[in-house]
Amino acid sequence: MKIFIEVESEDSADYMIDDYNQDIEKEQDQYKERILNSKVSITSVKGKPSTILVDKEDKKIGLIYPTELMEIGEFIALVRQFKDGEVFDITSMRYEVQDRLMRVGIGFGLEINR
Repeated sequence: MKIFIEVESEDSADYMIDDYNQDIEKEQDQYKERILNSKVSITSVKGKPSTILVDKEDKKIGLIYPTELMEIGEFIALVRQFKDGEVFDITSMRYEVQDRLMRVGIGFGLEINR
């Protein structure tokens, strides 16, 4: 199964300008170790129920999203299958940027075994 962990969201125009100044490799290394030692947390973000990935100290890493566009019902079904405290068996991880019209999701694509 493939999922996307969004660690940051930015306005598309700002991302185009800022992207050239980012130290991407340093940022990737900061998150890789945290993601490898993470678990799922069912919580509330900005008053909405959210499925997120947290590190071993329960600090938020990022929101869990699909890797492709889905209907809202499919999206809800995807995130509802994860259980609070679940630990992923991660088989691959790569830095990704997802274009979402006026926003850009910055994070990691994970392939996991369930």
